[in-house]
Amino acid sequence: MEATLILPLLGLVLPPRYALRLAAVGIIALLAFGVFGNKAYDPGAGHGLGLAILIWFVILFFGAILLGLAARGLWHLWRISLDDSAKPGLADLSVPPLLDQLLAGLAMIVPAGLLALALGDFLAGSGHPLLIHIGLLVAVLSLGVVALIYLDGLPQAATLGLSIWLAFIVADSMRLEGQMMADVTRQAGALPQCLAIGPEALAPGQLPPLMGLTAPKPILLRIAHDGNARLLRWSFRWHGFVRGGINEADVRCLPAPP
Repeated sequence: MEATLILPLLGLVLPPRYALRLAAVGIIALLAFGVFGNKAYDPGAGHGLGLAILIWFVILFFGAILLGLAARGLWHLWRISLDDSAKPGLADLSVPPLLDQLLAGLAMIVPAGLLALALGDFLAGSGHPLLIHIGLLVAVLSLGVVALIYLDGLPQAATLGLSIWLAFIVADSMRLEGQMMADVTRQAGALPQCLAIGPEALAPGQLPPLMGLTAPKPILLRIAHDGNARLLRWSFRWHGFVRGGINEADVRCLPAPP
């Protein structure tokens, strides 16, 4: 997020409407990291895009719009400087509608994340994770089709953006079990370890396939090392095991070699 450090400077030299849109990009980025960043476990907290998708969000969306704003705004300033008869406000009239539509779609990453958290709370512990995820994918893709057919302008961009972000979240949710086991190997290696999943502290083999939106919460990992216990929890927002927010009494399992 080092790019955010240059936002105030660019905002000082860009035309007013470009500066406002630049500020909107920064606010959207900060809100997105607030929603999807790693936080202490809160019972029922749901699912996030994960670190990889956040990186691509910054590179592809935040970066592209940031550079587009700066390039187009500075181009108009240069043209005005060459034309003494041009009015200072001329650049404000040149903001393309597509830019506002992209910003509307980009902003939907925040409500999509909040909705995913609510779904993760409501669906936690479901016995039919695959069926639920397929149903959610069909629903959000249908929403996108409806937006393309029946809406236009900013409402279409916002609805389509919400559909796309939710589809990313649901698809990413289906990768939880593979992500989790890979991180267990990374964290524990050959050390004895065990997983305690959900309020009943069950092992993975006692549960349906684990997916982010439907997995019982919390998912806790105990690693035995030199006679001591190392306790970690799975962060659904971060997509990895982290420290903090753990009640040792909830990790009701005995480490065994992996």
